[in-house]
Amino acid sequence: MQNQWSAWKPWTGGPCPGDLNTVVEVLLPDGTLAPTAAKNVGWDFPQDPVVAYRVRETAAADAARENLRRPEHEHCDTDG
Repeated sequence: MQNQWSAWKPWTGGPCPGDLNTVVEVLLPDGTLAPTAAKNVGWDFPQDPVVAYRVRETAAADAARENLRRPEHEHCDTDG
């Protein structure tokens, strides 16, 4: 299965932009692409700056978005 990624977002520094366990791919100044968990990225390290990043889309995220698009009466019943 091929990974699905969000659009690239430019990075200008600061703390991690989201959940630390999210899988991201970062673009470094030398052109290196590094897919990893967000917690493994030096988001605020000037010596190894992130130029841009994107987030890996998951089947669960896709399903959640699809569920939000459905009319209320078509949502799953979670009461058992």
